[in-house]
Amino acid sequence: MARQTRATQLSRLVLILIALACLASLFWSFWTETLQPFIRQKQYVAAAVEAGGFLLALASVGLMAYSAYLFLKATFVLWQDPHFQYKVAIVQNKRNFPPDVVRRTRRENLAALWLAWRPALVWMGVGWGVMMVAGLLIRLAEGRL
Repeated sequence: MARQTRATQLSRLVLILIALACLASLFWSFWTETLQPFIRQKQYVAAAVEAGGFLLALASVGLMAYSAYLFLKATFVLWQDPHFQYKVAIVQNKRNFPPDVVRRTRRENLAALWLAWRPALVWMGVGWGVMMVAGLLIRLAEGRL
């Protein structure tokens, strides 16, 4: 493993501190503006449901970020494949190849992209599903459902 420079370590530390500050601000806002009114009115069940919805929403954001990571990783891996690059070159230089070869190559490229992106799209769908459940819980807690 390559040795990290001081500048790299410092920039990583700064990014981690910024992320922690954002999370702290998010949780503080949730506590003061959402949970405390429920607790003052002695609506403990609603507060618990609201907290569950909030945590599910955060988990959903994490799932979507993970799916974006998978999507980008799969795309970069696919573009490093010389065979895929050759097939892309065929499509880009379509005047130099017969139409049936270009059509078949486009289908092969689309199939390769689908296979590369499918896991990321599944995780994205799961993330959206979790977000919908979180939204339902939050609306239920606030009495708007």
